[in-house]
Amino acid sequence: METPQLDLVLKPHRSLPPRGFFWVMALLAGASFAAGAVFASMGAWPVLPFLGLDVLLVWFAFKANYAGARAREHITLYGDRLEILSVDSWGRKQRRTLEPYWLNVESGEEVALRSHGKRTIVGAFLDQQARADLARTLADALAAWRRGPSVQSPNTSRIE
Repeated sequence: METPQLDLVLKPHRSLPPRGFFWVMALLAGASFAAGAVFASMGAWPVLPFLGLDVLLVWFAFKANYAGARAREHITLYGDRLEILSVDSWGRKQRRTLEPYWLNVESGEEVALRSHGKRTIVGAFLDQQARADLARTLADALAAWRRGPSVQSPNTSRIE
């Protein structure tokens, strides 16, 4: 098995952990229940289904957001190639292999790897600071790769 010179795993950042999601939903459901009790005591019982519907819609919105968190990119630089394994939120995989010698890193609003007239965008789901870190890490790794083999251990990172 070949040892990589760079091994990055990129994944989207989610600021609300599952435990926080539970408490947000519990608070929303409690508030809807309390509002429902007030409306029911005033005789406005037709409002009750809509109060349950809003909790259900917020739950679906959060679940859709968490599904997007399953997206990943795995970038690996070997002695003869750079591999990018992209996994979307549905689990579909796409593998791309690039020649590192001709590879240029472009950064700005997005990080792109350009080689032989083709452009591959990586880390599109990252925030601006993480994209800047990614571009710097990739540029440094490619510069070190072009200088030749070294005795140092591989750079393995996780960028969120």
